[in-house]
Amino acid sequence: MMTKARFLIFTTFFMIFVFTASFAQEDRCRDFMITDGSEQLIDLGIDTTGNWWVVSAPFTYKYRITISDVEYDVLDSLTLPVFSHDGSNWAFFGYDVGSWKLFTRYEVIDFGSVTPGSIIFSTLTNLLVYSVYRGEIEYVNLNGREIQIMHRAGKLHISPWGDRFAFTALRGTSHVVNINGRDSDYFDDILDAGFKENGEFVYAGRRGNGWRVYYNEKEISTEFKDVLEIAVNPIGKTVGALVLGFSSKYQGVMFSDEYREPLYGMMYDNVWGLAVHPNLALISYGATFNLANFVVFSTTEYNGGLTPGVPRFTHDGDVLYFMGCDMDCFVNVNGRKFVVYGGLDPSSPFAIDTEGKAIAYGTSLHLNMTYLETRNTHAGIMVDYSSKAIYNRKTERFESLGVINNRVYLLTCKP
Repeated sequence: MMTKARFLIFTTFFMIFVFTASFAQEDRCRDFMITDGSEQLIDLGIDTTGNWWVVSAPFTYKYRITISDVEYDVLDSLTLPVFSHDGSNWAFFGYDVGSWKLFTRYEVIDFGSVTPGSIIFSTLTNLLVYSVYRGEIEYVNLNGREIQIMHRAGKLHISPWGDRFAFTALRGTSHVVNINGRDSDYFDDILDAGFKENGEFVYAGRRGNGWRVYYNEKEISTEFKDVLEIAVNPIGKTVGALVLGFSSKYQGVMFSDEYREPLYGMMYDNVWGLAVHPNLALISYGATFNLANFVVFSTTEYNGGLTPGVPRFTHDGDVLYFMGCDMDCFVNVNGRKFVVYGGLDPSSPFAIDTEGKAIAYGTSLHLNMTYLETRNTHAGIMVDYSSKAIYNRKTERFESLGVINNRVYLLTCKP
């Protein structure tokens, strides 16, 4: 029989346990003020690398940007920051006293009277590459070399190692790819993708009614009626494309040096939303056949629901996820289907942790985190509005920015 003393001890430990559990439950979401609202808020955002930025106006037509607690001087104008692949550096252009400058985390470069161009970081070496315009000539700084280019029509691409560049350009009524200063043959249209790790540039080119995929000027595919999407993963190992054949059927195609020939997927009535695995020779995409929607992963088909979203990989590639809706909306994680509530739909931006156990999304009220297995939900303070949510792999938590009366808060929830 329990004595009174033992009963009191048991009750005390039980209350401590309940209090600790409740505190841990409530403490999953924490919030930190990052700007005090003394300057008018103009814009804000958070990058997938975990870096955030806030643009404010201390005076009329004057602007200040703060990036991850680094506050810069007041400027007349500025561009939004670009972050390196690992998040260790960033850069943006700022205009002050008649001169454009490039601001990075570590230095400031003064250009004088120019027009800002592009800011790019190489994916494997995090090398900063930038360009400015003087008249019609674009000057690209590539690892200390100044390169002059003209008539660039598309995006400026940098190789993963930061030693080569490429872009599409118009030559009369024709299109070319310029790779390290040398023009390709003429095409009627070009869809550029990016560089492979070995320095070959990947793109799709059309002549007449036929499209082909190229590495530099080497044809690596058969002819297609159309190429809808083409992409290279960040390490330059795998290429994926969504194509339309002359049979009027669509399919996904994967190109990898691990295989002697391209790997063609099954034929569908439509395809969309290409995702290339960050490390392995794998691709995923949405597909429709006989009015049924799927998300295709290699040779596996996952049910996409009546309203499917696009597939995505986590940064390490361990999780393939997408959202779809039937009667209820759901999140599919590596083939497992979890029903979710809360007003989400396939077009809603959301983040997922690297284990695929929880999702988070910003709402008009707060940062919301939901466990997929239990549907338990956690949220931080109420805000006027919040930004998109990201999963910060360094801090291992979900993060978003929230605004309350011009003050900006870093909203966090740890799964």
